[in-house]
Order: sequence, then C-alpha cells, then structure tokens
Amino acid sequence: MIKSLFIIIVVGVSSFFYTDIKSNSAFYSGVLPFVDFIVLVALAIWFVVMFQRQGISQTTNYSSVDSFVAGDYNGCDGGDGGDGC
Repeated sequence: MIKSLFIIIVVGVSSFFYTDIKSNSAFYSGVLPFVDFIVLVALAIWFVVMFQRQGISQTTNYSSVDSFVAGDYNGCDGGDGGDGC
C-alpha cells in the first residue's frame, strides 16, 4: 500500500515538474498534463482504498441524526404573539 503511494507520488512530482503547457512538444504539453490528471485520480482512489481498509466509514449514518431535527418538529414557529400550539 505504501509502495503504491510512493510510486504515485514519484510519477506525479516528476510529471508535474516537466509539464509545460506552452511547449511545442506534444509530450510536454499534451501527455504530461494527462499523466498529472491520472495521478490525481490514482491518489484519490488510493485514499478511498486506505480508508476502506482502515474501516473508516465514508458515509453518514442516518440513525445518528439528532432527534430534535428528525422528530420533535410539530410545525409551530414559536414567534411573538403565537399561541404556542
């Protein structure tokens, strides 16, 4: 897992260093920016896989929502002059 992170970082840093959008070379101005994009996607996937292996949930559990928000609202606004429902 760490080995793949090292490879992603080395490829990303080297391609980012040599990327030149204004260059006449198709490699420097076309291929390397694409490699930079692929490296960013690979890094994002690496983080997702790491969180999954660690057991860290990436979604919110609806049962943990506060009961005030979910069930105690009865439609009264409680403003001045109201009867309090």
